[in-house]
Amino acid sequence: MKLCVALSCVLALGVSAAEEEGRAKLLLHKKLTPPEGPYYKGRPINITLQVWNQGPGNAYSVVVTDENWKQDKFRTVFQGNNFTLDFLNAGEQFTHEFTVVPVKTILAHRVKPAKMVFVDGVEGESTITHHSNGW
Repeated sequence: MKLCVALSCVLALGVSAAEEEGRAKLLLHKKLTPPEGPYYKGRPINITLQVWNQGPGNAYSVVVTDENWKQDKFRTVFQGNNFTLDFLNAGEQFTHEFTVVPVKTILAHRVKPAKMVFVDGVEGESTITHHSNGW
């Protein structure tokens, strides 16, 4: 009987600890330098993608894609426009920077938000999608 009661307490503690952990709350911010066009042929554009996990839970399999830089208009010269993180714990942040160069002068270019997909630590199987700020 004592073993059964002790096991019940351990199981109850495990459930309440998972409930207390909570869901991951991720934010994605995209910054361009220079911030707007026109974009001139050969003039680099620096892009910074920042991910913050405000917590309280952890996020897993974080995938960020920025498909705004088509090869017929831009050439990526530093890093890549996409990245993956195995996990991002509550309270942590990650910054990814890359550079693109226009292959021709572009007077107007619609800058689209970057996309982030991750698995919430509490939800387990559930995939969550967010987008960065837009212009």
